[in-house]
Amino acid sequence: KHSLVGHATFGLDSASPPGRALQTAAPVVVEDLPNDPEFRLSDALREHGIVSAANVPVRIDGRVWGVLEADADE
Repeated sequence: KHSLVGHATFGLDSASPPGRALQTAAPVVVEDLPNDPEFRLSDALREHGIVSAANVPVRIDGRVWGVLEADADE
């Protein structure tokens, strides 16, 4: 939904794929997010039928400034 772009937020805890990527400064790939017991599927991703996600920390000058996420519905 276009209304989520620029407005959706995700948890920073280790049960959130982007949160874990931010905390560990390491990529996080989840192939079956709805059924993975380690991770929580956010309402925004559930509403869009997202099944898999890849989260990569964005590093600048040795510090993590954010996370780039790519999602798929398969």
